[in-house]
Amino acid sequence: MKIKDRVEYTTKPDPLTCGPEESILGAAKKMSSKNYGAIVVVDGDRKVLGLVTERDIMRRTVAEERNPADTS
Repeated sequence: MKIKDRVEYTTKPDPLTCGPEESILGAAKKMSSKNYGAIVVVDGDRKVLGLVTERDIMRRTVAEERNPADTS
C-alpha cells in the first residue's frame, strides 16, 4: 500500500504548487493566502523541480535586496 492510498490522506488537500516562472512575490502571496510555509515548484507535467520555503524567501530575496516581483 502506498501512503497516498491510506485513509487519513484521502481528505488532505493537494500540496501548494507553482511553476518555475512564478515570481517570488506571486509564490509568497499564494503561501500567505493558504497559510503554508512552503510551495512546491513543478513543471508542466507536475514533475517536482524544487521547494521554496519562507526561509528561502527571506535569505535569497529579502536579505539580498532582490525585487520579489522580478525574481523567479
